Amino acid sequence: MSATLSVFLSRAFGAKDEKRSKSVIFHGLFISILIGLLFSVVSIVFSNPLLAMVGANEQLKNTAFVYFKVVLGLTLFIALFTPQSASFVQ
Repeated sequence: MSATLSVFLSRAFGAKDEKRSKSVIFHGLFISILIGLLFSVVSIVFSNPLLAMVGANEQLKNTAFVYFKVVLGLTLFIALFTPQSASFVQ
């Protein structure tokens, strides 16, 4: 995602097309938010089935569930680093 966004942003910036640069940044943020939100929701809602699939016992499930909620639930914010890093080109 970051590499693709960097390519499109570099092209727009090189062409001195400020409108297209802003559009690329906006769409990169929008797509990253959607993907991050999707992964956050899936990680929280399906944490027990995912842990059962990998063979976690009950004690591990209880501990890992907290991890899923805290770390994987914040995937939305982690996903925002992708377009942010590509946006520094400008």
